[in-house]
Amino acid sequence: MVFKHLEDSIPEGRVETYLQVFSNLHEPTKTVLAYSLDLAAHFNNLGLNREYVLFGGYAVLSHLMKDKGENIASVWRGSNDIDMAGNMKVLNAIRSGYNIKSCLESPNLEDKATIKLAADENEECKIDFYKGNFAEKFGDIETNIHFGIPVNVISPLSLIKGKLITPKGELQHTGDIIGMLYVLEKRGYTSKQITDYLSRTGESKNLHDRLKIGREEFKSDRLGIFPTELFLRELDKRLHKSRPITKK
Repeated sequence: MVFKHLEDSIPEGRVETYLQVFSNLHEPTKTVLAYSLDLAAHFNNLGLNREYVLFGGYAVLSHLMKDKGENIASVWRGSNDIDMAGNMKVLNAIRSGYNIKSCLESPNLEDKATIKLAADENEECKIDFYKGNFAEKFGDIETNIHFGIPVNVISPLSLIKGKLITPKGELQHTGDIIGMLYVLEKRGYTSKQITDYLSRTGESKNLHDRLKIGREEFKSDRLGIFPTELFLRELDKRLHKSRPITKK
């Protein structure tokens, strides 16, 4: 597959690593991650690097790649679509820079569109595009660099907050929460910083419930992306203290 914006933007010293990593990827990650990076390179080339952000699964993968190395993508859970937010300049850049198979406005959400990309022999890629004020909606935004390409993603804390409102039965979201807690511990965050952030939106109880599910489902995960037991115990203790007292 050829992703011109991406491959033209990779620094010479990172080309070999890029080729080696992508040779080991499986679908859908191989195609959709490449589109994610290609889009980021395209926006950077147009001076739109502050006008968009990734959230959802490929933002999760970006943080894991930053902290575990780019090869972690080869054993990641995979996702068929890109969740992205941006302004009309970004949307127009997608329309002008790619073969658009379809671009449909959401019948239920006025600020959302679903875009399907398909170019040459490449697999189709779906983008769920949010057109509102993404800084207001998602909070903190970070820039991770993969194969020399800067990519804007929402922060691990913002990802956890968003994943906590997903259905508990969809285990991939709990796995993403556990992965982001692993990242936060590795980056030196404390349980207090996490609970203080979540208490502002009333999500502390939801995290307590997800930790229980996460211990049962992902403790022995082959990826090794799991917070330490000490970190989880401290987080559990603080979450328990922050839970509201119900009067009998």
